[in-house]
Amino acid sequence: MTTPRILVAHPFPDLYGADRVLVDVVTALRDAGMAPTVVLPEPGPMTAWLDERDLPYRCVETPVMRRAVLRPTGLLSLARWTPRHLSRVAQTIAELDADLVYANTITLPYWVLGARRAGIPAVVHTHESDSRMNRVVSAGLVAPLLAADRIIAVSNAAKEFICRAIPRVRDRTIVVYNGLPVPSDDFPPALATSGARLAVIGRLNPNKGQDLAINAVASLVRRGRNVRLEVAGDTFAGYEEVERTLRDSVRDLGLEDNVSFPGFCDIWELLHRTDIVLAPSRTDSLPLAIIQAMLARRPIVAAAVGGIPELIEDGVTGLLLPPEDVHGLIERTEALLDDPPRAQQLGEQARAAAVDRFGSERFQRQIVGVVEDVLRSARRPRPIGENRLFNRP
Repeated sequence: MTTPRILVAHPFPDLYGADRVLVDVVTALRDAGMAPTVVLPEPGPMTAWLDERDLPYRCVETPVMRRAVLRPTGLLSLARWTPRHLSRVAQTIAELDADLVYANTITLPYWVLGARRAGIPAVVHTHESDSRMNRVVSAGLVAPLLAADRIIAVSNAAKEFICRAIPRVRDRTIVVYNGLPVPSDDFPPALATSGARLAVIGRLNPNKGQDLAINAVASLVRRGRNVRLEVAGDTFAGYEEVERTLRDSVRDLGLEDNVSFPGFCDIWELLHRTDIVLAPSRTDSLPLAIIQAMLARRPIVAAAVGGIPELIEDGVTGLLLPPEDVHGLIERTEALLDDPPRAQQLGEQARAAAVDRFGSERFQRQIVGVVEDVLRSARRPRPIGENRLFNRP
């Protein structure tokens, strides 16, 4: 039997949550005896990471389906360039002689359609969940999943987002929670020193609620609390206005000494110097930063949106609050500031739960199982050199 060749498509060369999950996926496929090749739109931090781990990749520019693309002008532009993009995808599938396409996000429809055209199976790993999205827009975003053989959702919330938009894909959609290698347990106890170090971690994006965290810190400072907030992350290219707006808010609130923007940084190092993690998201499928905070024994105050309640048990492994509830964010953060033993207990219980539920071995085993099952369901791998794109029966 020939070694299965897996084309793993990913939309960004970065190292945020979904990006780090991708590296775990590729490592698992390689360790299971497959031959994965990552396809990225351009070089970036991820390509250096892949080089360090001797994981093959290539750069192929294809569009990413964002909301702006689903507007009339965006759809017209997309339609005009679709033949060119599909041709590029088809050529890449042919050159890699792929047996399966694994698209690591819902926003890469050309790779799923290219797999269907080539007569090979496709697996889509979806990280999206936005209950506020217009139904027509969400249906347009999800529609290419009809061409997928199997869909992996990172949470039950992500699965429901997909299935509300396109109910027909429910039977082929399964939930696999993200996993991470468990770090050494050398993180200092929360609130062990004077002053509180807070962090909100993730892309600078209105969905992540960084503005809510800044407003909460403004109130804490007015109440005489000695707190500092790190807003860790950067923006997608073309969305720099989001960061400018956040920085303007910090300046207008007089918080220059209390709020900093370290940009993209090593999350484990950030968590070492953090006492409390804030996650006031407006929508989120299953933020990897929360799992990392749990593994680092950090107490978490988070909005109960999307898949976050699947991660945190309120009052046991963290504190939950309704979305957009700045007052609740302030009150729950103050409760932890006033009770360091409780904050540390939440952190300990969070780590124990995360080690049990979100370990890397469990995640890799489930992902490999999905891919092997899809390959078994497809027809037997062709001999090397035979290309299904041009030699379909």
